[in-house]
Amino acid sequence: MFDQNENYIIQRIPSKKLKETEKLCPYCSGKIYVRKVALILKDDTHIDSLELYCKACAKVIVED
Repeated sequence: MFDQNENYIIQRIPSKKLKETEKLCPYCSGKIYVRKVALILKDDTHIDSLELYCKACAKVIVED
């Protein structure tokens, strides 16, 4: 399963604050927003990250 020394995400906390972008969702053509996400790792390390989110279809957008 998981290596004991491996560090992995145990909790993901998305922010409620959204910043609108000009991009459109590839799934529903709704507006895409940027939001902060706090990732908490197994060793209690916190990492702040950004993700693209569509409020209309409630999906996280992954860009290539």
